Amino acid sequence: MHIFEYSSVTESIPSDIVETIMAIESKRALDELRVKAYSKELEKTMDNWLEDNAYSSCILEGSEKDDEVDAYASCLRKMLKEMDDLEGDQYSILQIHRTLFYDTTRKESRFRIRDMPVDVRHTSAIHPPSAREVGPSMEQMLESFNVALDVGVKPILLVPCMILDYLNIFPFQEGNWRTSRLMTQLFLMKNGFEALRYVPLDGHIGASTEDYYDSISESSDGWRNNDSDPFPFIRFVCEMVLECYEEFESRYPLSNGKKLKKGERIEHLLSESDSPLSKAHICAALPDISIRTADVVLSELISEGKVKKIGSYKDARYEHI
Repeated sequence: MHIFEYSSVTESIPSDIVETIMAIESKRALDELRVKAYSKELEKTMDNWLEDNAYSSCILEGSEKDDEVDAYASCLRKMLKEMDDLEGDQYSILQIHRTLFYDTTRKESRFRIRDMPVDVRHTSAIHPPSAREVGPSMEQMLESFNVALDVGVKPILLVPCMILDYLNIFPFQEGNWRTSRLMTQLFLMKNGFEALRYVPLDGHIGASTEDYYDSISESSDGWRNNDSDPFPFIRFVCEMVLECYEEFESRYPLSNGKKLKKGERIEHLLSESDSPLSKAHICAALPDISIRTADVVLSELISEGKVKKIGSYKDARYEHI
């Protein structure tokens, strides 16, 4: 049986992961200032964030069903309201899963109790334990998670380890992948990763789907024999969180701890982009800015020689000079 022990993850961390974590921490240091400066703007982004997250998560599993997208968004919204009550215990995991499926099943969630075929999909590296092992495995996993958290293991290292174990246990008959991504976001947000409240982590994972499943496969190899390497998946999660922070920083820039005006934010977004952006992309990235405002700002930036327009009216893109 797999041994759940997380403290050792702090030993021999690959240097590239250390560098990624340091980059995240340097950006996290401004979370409080950024959230305070843009409180009104961030409040307006919540519905977009929930919808983007839900859609991206379902696409990851090859589904675009409206009811599944709505259920995911509804679950995330409810869990955010109950964040203070979310703990590293079996009740919380069951509650997340129950909220995700209750509208369609009207049943309480429970861990699988029969050795029925489990549809793992996406990777052949996961070989779930028998149903009788699920309860004890979940209990040990969560106990080890809380012990490691109490002794100071960084959540950015600890949460991916726990999620990897969760996926290898595959405790539910269905919904394990979506529940795992909800758990990832919720436990990171609960431990202070504010950018994930405003930038959809699932959206970034969805843009790297192959890497996502490959990293899980690589880190799951040898799991049952305690011979697996968690760092490929930790690396992937750290890179996705850093991408979220970079997007958060780009959308809501600060100057001497203060927010920028709408026009300055549009210019900043264009200057930070690696490729020209359409007006639709600009307004999607800055949902508190209207198309009309974007029109006015872009015209001014073009006349000032700071931005150039590429393409015709319908497919125009804008690039910072």
